Amino acid sequence: MFDQDNFDIPCLEKVLVNIALTPALQNRLQNTIKILSATRPGDAAFQSSALMRSSNRATTAFIQKIRTDLEDHWHRIYRDMGTAAVMFSDLKAICAFLTGKLLEDYNGQSYVVSDWILNMGRITMAPEHRAIAAKALKLPEADLDQYYESHVHWPIQEMMIDPFVVREKMRVAVRRGGKRGSELNPLVEYRAWDALAHKIRNDTALIEKLQPQLLPAHQKLDIGDMIRNLQRKHFTSLEVGSTSYVLSSITKPLPNTPMGEDAFGDAPPAYNDAADNGRWPLVAEVKNWNEKI
Repeated sequence: MFDQDNFDIPCLEKVLVNIALTPALQNRLQNTIKILSATRPGDAAFQSSALMRSSNRATTAFIQKIRTDLEDHWHRIYRDMGTAAVMFSDLKAICAFLTGKLLEDYNGQSYVVSDWILNMGRITMAPEHRAIAAKALKLPEADLDQYYESHVHWPIQEMMIDPFVVREKMRVAVRRGGKRGSELNPLVEYRAWDALAHKIRNDTALIEKLQPQLLPAHQKLDIGDMIRNLQRKHFTSLEVGSTSYVLSSITKPLPNTPMGEDAFGDAPPAYNDAADNGRWPLVAEVKNWNEKI
């Protein structure tokens, strides 16, 4: 895509403005532009094409690596029409699930979880669930992990969303049998405050990651307000990124009835956007991908 003569800021800015990019690729492109600008500030005519010919070997190698990383990232998505089509289809299906559940939980809009999403959740669960997924997807059980890696984990990376949050939401959907209804009600009813605090933190971070074309600004504001109202009702202190909280004066601290794991999700480890950096598996052979939407 880029050679030494067109790897410059004006060209990169045209790509950024005129081509639909995933959040991760857009972020890499923006960072590349910032690095090139900082390398030779105030001299747009000079920029990277001259730097690539510079006698400064360290600078030349550094710029070359940036170009190579950008090329590799681009190629993983756009190497052919099939790869790009499948990846964006997977991304669309996952985003539809995430936004659908947010709107159901906080805005009361009924949402039906697709069979494909349920099978993706089953892949990450116990053997009996994996067997159901393998039969539905018509795949050998040995191929399930690679399928999940290619069709769920990779698109999630491109969305720059915590993969543990998505996995947890899928598992909860499986445990609920794909039934409609808010996940919040049983948490409040059983006074499962650890799980409620965990969900509020995750959903607060999640809505900030969803792009406007996936979750319109007015809906994002509405959901954000509802999350904050729920938080203020039950907690006087609850911060994203923290594991502690303080219950409000009207919230009873002890649960009426113990809740098992099936009522809500797992508590995932802390996620770092950079943890999966460099892991970009190629999309596997497409099987029934057009049935996901």
